[in-house]
Order: sequence, then structure tokens, then C-alpha cells
Amino acid sequence: MKNKLPFTLLSFFIFSCTTEQDKNIVNLPSVQPSSSLTLNKKTNQFIKENFTNTTKKNNQSNPSISMNNKGEFASSWISSNQDGDKLGIVARIFDIEGKELLKEFIVNENKIGNQTNPDISLNNNSEFMTVWEDEIKDNSSSGIFANFIDKSGNKIIEDFQVNQYTSSSQQSPVISSDGENNFIIVWESSKQDQSSYGVFARKVNTKNKIQEPEFQVNTTTTSNQDNQDVSMNKNGDFIIVWQSSHESNSNIFGQRYNNKSEKTGIEFNISNSKDNNLNPSVHLKDSGDFIVTWERLINNSRNIIAKTYNSKSEKIADQIITVDENKSNSNSDVTGLNNKYIISWERQESEFDYSINYKEIDIKDNKVSESKKVNSLVAANKTYPTISSNSNDLSIISWEDTDPDSKGIFAKIIP
Repeated sequence: MKNKLPFTLLSFFIFSCTTEQDKNIVNLPSVQPSSSLTLNKKTNQFIKENFTNTTKKNNQSNPSISMNNKGEFASSWISSNQDGDKLGIVARIFDIEGKELLKEFIVNENKIGNQTNPDISLNNNSEFMTVWEDEIKDNSSSGIFANFIDKSGNKIIEDFQVNQYTSSSQQSPVISSDGENNFIIVWESSKQDQSSYGVFARKVNTKNKIQEPEFQVNTTTTSNQDNQDVSMNKNGDFIIVWQSSHESNSNIFGQRYNNKSEKTGIEFNISNSKDNNLNPSVHLKDSGDFIVTWERLINNSRNIIAKTYNSKSEKIADQIITVDENKSNSNSDVTGLNNKYIISWERQESEFDYSINYKEIDIKDNKVSESKKVNSLVAANKTYPTISSNSNDLSIISWEDTDPDSKGIFAKIIP
């Protein structure tokens, strides 16, 4: 995200809430781009702010974003009352020039009750899997659902239930892929590990439309294991991280897997601290090296910490990303380019004002850059940043911001 080039990018609305939209569409037709962004061909920077939304009624919140190696990116978010009943999931796709490939549409087939906590993964064939939490459909509190859609809006795989264990609550899904046909979905499940919340996962192959059996990730089961994240590389190997509160404080743990979903090594304590450590994010490179970021809570301060590892899970470096006393730095997300990692987070500027920021970590010398602010609009809260990148060293950040009606989804390309 942060580099030494002049930071001239402007943000744009990524959502287009249309209250008249047909709520029964399953296969959406191809659409002509209704809007585009001006792209500087030399720098790959979007240089024009563009508001692509037509209606900004109610809230659009909790974005997720995914970029493939073509530079296309897909975004999903929660939209209030757009599907006709409470909260639902909406998605949209753009190409590398910012032209709309797929007009925004309602993702979830079931529109009764609340559908929340979406995550999205776009592969290199311009197909994407969206996962979300549904409070009604599995008939026992909330469950995890997903579908698989091409860039024309056709459902390759209809809505399906991911979690096999349906008692109590399954919630907060995250997803990652190898860029092709293999996807890993991870969530937290209540009482399934015979304690409180535990972390569970399931792998899906979209080419053969095969779901492997779900499996338990955490070995330690005392108290809560939750707030998980996952990253899969192009080889199909993946790592899952989560927050564990089995001691008097919370620490961040991780578990690695090969492309056969077999554990490589045992679960390990990443934060290993006597303070409270919360909300991890992870990125696994194709080389097997990886980075984990999280929040560390000390007194009245909440700051972002990072730790880098090599392919043997040996620690390379500890990094303190933010140092703010009596301020909150939270909701970090991380991605990796060829020679650097990029970390984004929300920073408290004043009592009621937050901004989106990022830093880079040089992989060769572990040097941390100065922070850079992402958002161009100054007033009001900017929250829930999410970041994605591709193999061509292009990355994109999306976040929740205040629009003229309430809340909306913004994004910014960072070359």
C-alpha cells in the first residue's frame, strides 16, 4: 500500500444500491458498464473520483474485496433492506480499468431474516465464491452458506450450506483460494468442540463440485477460539489463524496445512504475550513465507502488531506497526506483493473520527515504512478496511465510509 510515489489516488463508491432491482434473479444477464474510472496507463492509478451508486438509501457496510491476477476485483457487502427483508448480501465486479463487469446484485437466494458477515474470493477465471452467515436457513440459530458465480452473474454452484454440524451457532466465515478451483472456508462454531466457540473449516473444489468433510482446526478447546482468518497460496497450501482466550488473556494462534488439507506441524502461539491480543489477519505467500497481524490491547491503547515467518514457520521478525497512546488502531488486514507486505487498519483520529491507513514491510530487510492515509474524504468515520492484491504487484483497499445518506462502500487501487 504505502510507497514513496506521490499518493494521488482518489476514492470511489463501489456500490450501487438499486431498490427497484428484481429480487428473484438467479442468473443475471451480462450488462454494459454503466460507469468507469479514469486510469493512468503509466502508473495504473485511478486518478478520477467517481460515484457509481444510483441510490444511497440505508446502510451498506462490512465490505470484503478480492483481486485476481487480471486486475479484476470483486466486492461484497451487507446492504440494509435491499433484498426486501432486513440485511442481505450484495456483490459487484470491476475490471482492471475500473469498468463495471457485473452490475451489483443480491447474492443470497434466501431473503428471509438477516444475511451478514460476507467474504468473497475471485479466481483467475473471473469466477467468485461468496460466503455469508444466515440466521434462518439452517434451522438452528445461524449457519454458513455460499455460492459460486461467473462474471456474467450466472450461478455455477447454487447456494449451499457449508457447515455440516448445525446445532447452535456457526458464524463469521472467511474464505481464500488458490486462484483457480480450490477454496477454503473457515468459521467459528458454538459448542462443537465440546467447549465454547471453536474454529472449523471445509474445502471446496469448484471444478468437480466436491466438498471435503468439515474439520476442526483448533487443538486447544478450553474457552473461546474465534475471530479466525485464512490464507491459501497458489499451491493450495493454507494457514488458519485465530484468537484464543483459553488463558487469562487472549493470544493469537495458527495452524498450517498442505494442499491435501493435512496439518503441517502443530498449532502454535503467534502473539505469545501477557497482554490481550485480538482480531488476527494472515497472508501466505507462494514461497510458504507468511505474515500475521493483530491488535494488542494495553491499558487504554490498541495498536497493530505484525510478525513475519519463513516457510518453515520460523520467526523472521516482530514488528510494532502503530504506537498510539490512548488511541485505537484496529481491524487490520494484510496482503503480500512480490517484495513487500501491506498492512491496512483503521486509526482513531478523534473521539468520533477514524481514518484508513496503511504501511509496507520490505521483505528483504524487514524495514517498516511510514504510514499513509488512504481515504481522501476527511469527515466522519472510515472503518472496516479490507485489502487484496495480485501477482502483478497491484493491490486494492476497500472500506466502509459515510455517504450522503448513511454508510457506503469505498475502494482505492494502490499500485
